Amino acid sequence: MDAYSRTFPTEDRARIMENLFGPLDGKLPEPLKAPHLLEKARFYSYILRQCFPSCGESSSPLYWETYLGPIDENAVASFLPAA
Repeated sequence: MDAYSRTFPTEDRARIMENLFGPLDGKLPEPLKAPHLLEKARFYSYILRQCFPSCGESSSPLYWETYLGPIDENAVASFLPAA
């Protein structure tokens, strides 16, 4: 995301989620238009759905997923271990 987010992996995750929770103005935040950051944001959303039942029960996009597209195994295949 930026120089600060490169200091530690958890800071990178925090900056991505910060952008997803900020004012969206009806579109994807500008920094997340970079393909690799968008892919990471989808992966984090997938993991949240897997780890927290309250997130996984929703069939509609959660607030932070509004502009990410589908959140499923296909969207995060490059991050998942090979079967």
